Amino acid sequence: MYFSFMNKIPQILYCLIITCLIFISCEKKESKINKKIKHTEQLLQIKEIADNFYTSNEIDSSYYYFNKLNQLCKSQRDTALFIYSSIWIAQIQLETEDYSGSETTLTEALPLIENSNKYPNGKYGIYLTLGNNYLEISEYKLALLYYQKANVASKLQTESETATSLNNIALVHIKLHNYTKAKQILLPLINKRNDDPRTQADIIHNLGYSYLKTRDSTTALNLLNKSLKIRAQEKDNLGIIASYLDLSEYYHSKRPILANQYILKAYQIAKERKANNEQFTLLKELIKNNTGEKSKEYTLQYIKLNDSISRVRQKTKNQFAKIKYDSKKLEDENTKLKTQKALNQEKQKYRNLIFYSIFGIGIIMLLSIVAYFIRKNKKEKIKTSYETETRIAKKIHDELANDVYQTLSFGETQDLADHKNRDTLLNKLETIYSRIRNISKENSTIETGILFTLQLKDLITNFNNETTTVIVHSMELVDWESVEVYKKIGIFRVIQELLVNMKKHSLATIVIIRFQVNQNKLHISYSDNGIGTDLNEIITKSGIQNMENRIFVINGTMTFDSKTNEGFKANIHIPI
Repeated sequence: MYFSFMNKIPQILYCLIITCLIFISCEKKESKINKKIKHTEQLLQIKEIADNFYTSNEIDSSYYYFNKLNQLCKSQRDTALFIYSSIWIAQIQLETEDYSGSETTLTEALPLIENSNKYPNGKYGIYLTLGNNYLEISEYKLALLYYQKANVASKLQTESETATSLNNIALVHIKLHNYTKAKQILLPLINKRNDDPRTQADIIHNLGYSYLKTRDSTTALNLLNKSLKIRAQEKDNLGIIASYLDLSEYYHSKRPILANQYILKAYQIAKERKANNEQFTLLKELIKNNTGEKSKEYTLQYIKLNDSISRVRQKTKNQFAKIKYDSKKLEDENTKLKTQKALNQEKQKYRNLIFYSIFGIGIIMLLSIVAYFIRKNKKEKIKTSYETETRIAKKIHDELANDVYQTLSFGETQDLADHKNRDTLLNKLETIYSRIRNISKENSTIETGILFTLQLKDLITNFNNETTTVIVHSMELVDWESVEVYKKIGIFRVIQELLVNMKKHSLATIVIIRFQVNQNKLHISYSDNGIGTDLNEIITKSGIQNMENRIFVINGTMTFDSKTNEGFKANIHIPI
C-alpha cells in the first residue's frame, strides 16, 4: 500500500504543478475575455479610419493609422489585422518609393503566412505586394517568384485575383523580353469574365504590347486602343499614361509627330498626378524625340524634377519613420498605464494568489525530494531525475524562496492601505508569478516539428530586454525539417543554457547568434560582449560540462573562447 502510493508521487507532482499554473492563469483569463470584444471593436474602428484616408488619397494620415493598427495588433496578437495593416503600410511605402522599407515591413509578416493556409487573403496580398516591390527595382527573378506564389494563393480567392497574378507574371516576361511566353499566358485571359475593368484593361494592354514587340502591328494597335478606351472610361490616369507611352512607340517610325504628341499628353497627365516615375520615363522620351532648345528645356526639367523628388523622398521617409517611432512610444506608454490600472483593480486577487503559490511551491519541493529518494535504486533514471529536480529546486531556492519570504514579511509588516505599499506588493507578486512561469517554460516539452523554429525564436526573443539585445542571423536558412529530432532538442537546450548563463553572469549588452550550413554541417556561433571569464577556472563547472555533453551526444563538437573583460564565445559544429 505504502509503495503503491509512493509510486504515484510523480503523477501527483505533475498534477499539482499543472493545477497551480492553471489556477494562476485562470484568474487573468476572465478579465482578458471581457476585454477582447472591446479591443476588437477598437481595432476595426482604426482600420476603417485608415482605409478611408487611403481612399481619399491622404497618404500621411492613412500611414499613421495603419501603423497604429499594426502596433496594437502586435501587442494584442491579432494576426489577421496585423497582416492586413502590414500589407497596406508596405503598399504606401511602395507608392512613396521606399522600396527597402516596404520589403522590411512585408518580411516581418511573411513567417505568419508561409506555412499556413489560415490567412489566404493575407498570403495573396503579401506575395503580390512583394512582387510589385521587386518589379519596381528590376529584381525580375524575385518578382516572378512572388507573383507565382500569389497565383497559387489566388486560386483560393477570386477569378479577378487569379487574372491579376497571371497578368503580373506575363508582365515580368515582357520585362525579360519573353514576348511569346507573355502571349501564351495572356491570350486565355482575354475572353474570361473579369469583374475588375482595370485589370482587364491591363491584360489587353500587355497582350497588345507583346504583339507590338513580335511585329504584329495591326493586332497590337487594336488591342492598345481597346485598352485605352476602357482606361478612359474608368478614369485610370496611370493606365492612360502607359497606353499613350506604348502608342507613341507604335507610331515612332510611322508618324513621329503623332508619337511625340502622345508623349506630351502622357507627360501632362503625369505632372497633374505627380507620378514621379512616369515623369522621369516620359522626360527621357521627350529628350530623345526632340532637338535644340526643346531638348535642352526637357533636360533642365528632368534635372530639376530629380532634385525635387530626392528631397521629397527623404522628407517622406523621415516623416514615416517619426510616425512609426511616436506611435510605438505612445502605445508602450498606454500599455504601461493599462497594466498599472489592471494591477490596481486586481490587487486582492494577487494577494490571495501568493498564498496558493507558496503552498504549491512547498508541495513541489517536498514531493520532488521524496520522489528522488524513492527511485534512487533505479540507476539509469537517477541521474536524469536528480539533475532535473536539483535544477528546479535550485531555481526555486535561488529565484523564489527569498522573494516569497520577503513578500510575506512585507505584507505582514506594512500598511497595505498605503498606495505605494500596495504597488510594491503587487510588483513583488508579479515577479514571483513571472519566475514560476519561466521555470515551467524552461522545463517544458520542446516542439520538434514545423513549429520548432518559432519556439526557438521565442526562446531567444525572451532574453531581449532594455539592457540586452540578442541578434540572430540566418536561422531561417537552415532546413530544420531535415535535422533529426534529438539534435533539435540538443541544440535548443544548449542555446537556452548559453543565454541563461549570459543573463546570470556576463552583464552583456549585445549577444549575436549566427547559423550557417556548410558541407552537411550546421555551424552555430555564439558571442557576447560581457565581462568574460578565465576558461581555466570554469572548464570543470557543470554548466560547461552539460553543454559539452549535450553536443557530444548528437555527434557534434563545441569549443569556447573567453578571457576576463573580453566577452564570451562558443562555436558548435553538428553534422546534419
